[in-house]
Amino acid sequence: RFSSILHIADKSKYQESKKLNMVEVAMPPMPEQPKSPRYQAWVGLLVFSVVCLTAHASTLQSNKNSRDGSDKWVLAVLSISMIFSFFAVLAHYVKPEMFVGEKPEGGVASLLLVFWVAGMPAIMKPKNCIAMCGQSVSNTNLYFASWAALACVLYAWGHYGQELAGRDIAGEAMSKPKTTKWYALLTSAVVLLASSVQYHTSFCSGASSCSRNAWAISLACIAAVASAGMVFMGTRGQLTNMIELGVSVVLGIMYIFGVAFITFGNGSGVGIGNIYFSTWAGFVVSLMLASASFKEFTANKAATQEAQANAAPAPTKADIEGGGEDSEKSEKPEAPTEGVEAKE
Repeated sequence: RFSSILHIADKSKYQESKKLNMVEVAMPPMPEQPKSPRYQAWVGLLVFSVVCLTAHASTLQSNKNSRDGSDKWVLAVLSISMIFSFFAVLAHYVKPEMFVGEKPEGGVASLLLVFWVAGMPAIMKPKNCIAMCGQSVSNTNLYFASWAALACVLYAWGHYGQELAGRDIAGEAMSKPKTTKWYALLTSAVVLLASSVQYHTSFCSGASSCSRNAWAISLACIAAVASAGMVFMGTRGQLTNMIELGVSVVLGIMYIFGVAFITFGNGSGVGIGNIYFSTWAGFVVSLMLASASFKEFTANKAATQEAQANAAPAPTKADIEGGGEDSEKSEKPEAPTEGVEAKE
């Protein structure tokens, strides 16, 4: 009876394992995910291009009588971006060996970067009233999605370039976090300069707003030149901690006044737009740079003091001469005194 029970148990286990094997065989194999590190950037570019195109097309549909050349140019840029990014994503599944890391991917990334760099001024120009109108954002989806799409195409193009050159730029940036912050400050200063100049030529009215916008232009110029100089000196190995500390502190103080003059009262950055975001971004990055430079300065000072305390003091010339006389005296035998001779 016991052997029959064991036989039935073994038979049931065999039947269960057979069913599992049948299920495993019946399941279709899962497709492999694309291994390109730029795949997510291409998908993001496709998604944001669709959002931009939908937002812009809806605005054109509601304002049929106000279309001009800038609207058509932006529509062409967004359409080209959506079409090429779609084919780039599709190529990761159909022919990845012919696209990923090859010349077609670099060509598509370069072409889309040129179109986005040429199309962003028309999208962000306040006078066109496409993504911004006046001081504030008029089409929120188009505004944020266009910046995100530009970031995606920049990442795809830059990552392809570093792969082609055999360099790990992201790793180098992580090893030098302050250099990355200087690049971020340079970018925000360039955006602030371009937006402030557009505001000055199109919407500047009144002594108060024009003077505050002039401060924004001056601040952007100084921050752009200073951050570019820091990046240049850093690449040549000529940047010291004291220079970084001094420049970052001065820029931080200037951005404190810049935030007060530009984003409050009658400033040109009161509304949500490029001037507002670039001013606050520069303020935050400059304070981060000043804080990091000050921490590095205090750490270097503490390390120097500790090294000086642990090091033995160097003997002076007088110590050396005195030591030689004492050694000569110790080598000569002492002459016996008179009392000792008499006692002997």
